[in-house]
Amino acid sequence: MAAGIPSGSPSTNRLRAIHEKPAMTTFPLKGMLTQEALQAKIHSGEIETILAVFPDLYGRLIGKRITGDFFLDQTTHGGMHVCDYLLTVDMEMDVIEGYPFANWAKGYGDIHCVPDFATLRQITWLDRSALVVCDLQTDGDHQAIPIAPRTLLKNQIEQLAALGYTAKGGSELEYFLFKDSYESAREKKYEDLETIGWYLEDYHMFQGTKEESINASVRRHMGQSGIPVEFSKGEWGPGQHELNLRYTDVLEM
Repeated sequence: MAAGIPSGSPSTNRLRAIHEKPAMTTFPLKGMLTQEALQAKIHSGEIETILAVFPDLYGRLIGKRITGDFFLDQTTHGGMHVCDYLLTVDMEMDVIEGYPFANWAKGYGDIHCVPDFATLRQITWLDRSALVVCDLQTDGDHQAIPIAPRTLLKNQIEQLAALGYTAKGGSELEYFLFKDSYESAREKKYEDLETIGWYLEDYHMFQGTKEESINASVRRHMGQSGIPVEFSKGEWGPGQHELNLRYTDVLEM
């Protein structure tokens, strides 16, 4: 209990409510687009490219950059296709043998990617670009692909709903900032990398200010692109930071 606040006071009850139930996002999200708004922005030249993506088995976004006119003419109604090997690769994008879903013995085919327009948003960190997340279906009979991460999550959400529950959550993203470029880090085999900070900076406002140009840009672009942020802060390790996204439905998260 906060010092100086008597038990049962309005302030105490408010603090208790905050701890018991995280606040959901209730304001309109910046950057979210309807199909009509996307069409208008494409015709005006404000958006030229749509990233049609899906998460792979590691959570990476995989997909295509589609021109605005082609997206309106074809992808909006017909989706897009990618090779099914993309759900059988390792972190280096090399095919892993032994997946029953797709392998050299049976041959590789196509996956049908269907845009989920509830995820459509303008992304401000890329010039004149929007992004939409796709659900994955088999190419022939358009059945949901059971091993696709979004399919797995949707199935779990449906099972919870059948029991009378909903699933919500917030993401706490932790990361390190380095002075090394991507190229130099690879040349060093990702060893002995130089962090942007040099002492422990957990909650440290002065040290955090040194990296604020980077973290502020991340917060700003995410907020303007339909991904509301609560806060960022320095973390325990040198160059380590934390960024928290606002509590919402797990599929959106």
